[in-house]
Amino acid sequence: IGIGHGLEDLIAILNKKINGKQLELHLVGKVRDSYLMKLEDLVLKNQVRAYFKYHGMQPFAQLPEFLSQFDVGIAIHTPYNVTYSTGGTASNKIYEYAASGMPVLLFDNVHYRTYLEHRKWTFFTDLTQQSLLKAIEVIDENLSQYSDEAYSDFQNEFNFEQIFQDRLIPVLKSL
Repeated sequence: IGIGHGLEDLIAILNKKINGKQLELHLVGKVRDSYLMKLEDLVLKNQVRAYFKYHGMQPFAQLPEFLSQFDVGIAIHTPYNVTYSTGGTASNKIYEYAASGMPVLLFDNVHYRTYLEHRKWTFFTDLTQQSLLKAIEVIDENLSQYSDEAYSDFQNEFNFEQIFQDRLIPVLKSL
């Protein structure tokens, strides 16, 4: 959890409702104290304390069950360096969310669109309030469908066992 993930922009919209539902932001993982303090200052400034929760680190083995409490995964990486501008095929977070049956918010850039635009469960934002609210609204209107699509794609394509079986076993057999 750090800069470049759109968290400040998400905090700024926590006072909004989508389809009559209150937005909440739940953060899980490692964060520097100084950055968490910055986020908490924004939470207080925007008067959204009731809608923001930092859960700390969670055991990796328990993460799927923990994530099942939530609706949308945030895998926003603004392209402030090469790592974050080209993470569409390498960001574990995207696929962890899919494995948990969660639609995912991504930063809208060419790289992410190239690899993920055709997925029904991926939604792109430029981090403007309008873009964030629209993406979340669309997700909310068909959450069950997008959740099913994410989980299906994970089961059928985006897991080690499937890739190992479909791609690596034939290579190993040919050797």
